[in-house]
Amino acid sequence: TKIVRADVDLGRFGAGPGVHVVFYYALSDQNLYVALHDWVIEQLLDDELEAAASARSSSAQVALSAKGRPNGGLVTAFRRLMEDPRPSFASRRRAEALLIGAPTTRHDAQSYEALSLAYFGSVPLTLEGRPFQLDGTGAFDPLRGNDYNRRWPALPIDGSPSTRVISGLEALSANLRFDREPTPAGVPERRSIAVELIVQRR
Repeated sequence: TKIVRADVDLGRFGAGPGVHVVFYYALSDQNLYVALHDWVIEQLLDDELEAAASARSSSAQVALSAKGRPNGGLVTAFRRLMEDPRPSFASRRRAEALLIGAPTTRHDAQSYEALSLAYFGSVPLTLEGRPFQLDGTGAFDPLRGNDYNRRWPALPIDGSPSTRVISGLEALSANLRFDREPTPAGVPERRSIAVELIVQRR
């Protein structure tokens, strides 16, 4: 059984540059193991091999459920993960070109919209549909700033995609099971992972 190392860059979620979390996982014939240290998984795999055959389960299943308070830690963390400003980066670059190249658009919403449609075929807006602004660092999102001046707005943000999604979400559940696959004679048993995600809406 192979132990896999996973390295997640938390900088993409706003934790700051160079912030990573490393964890390890392994999938055996019976179980899925996840831990912060590889030696933990090695020990668990050894324990599994040493277990009596009669004590081993013929199948394995994991069930996860999550339901948080509207302003609780779980929901707040989920909101932060969803408040990724990167989808608006391309829009911000177009807005910067327009605001610098046509200064009249900085204070004239109609001119901003008309010239945007004429040059780009669309109007560059923030995630909430607001126009970008311009300062010494370039175009910026009034709520989130930009790469040179990042801002962290208070949550929830009215009209943001995360607010719209979470406001209609009651709970999440996930079921993970290991299904036997057809295996030729003389070949070790093979299994596949089946994941069922259940979304409960308000």
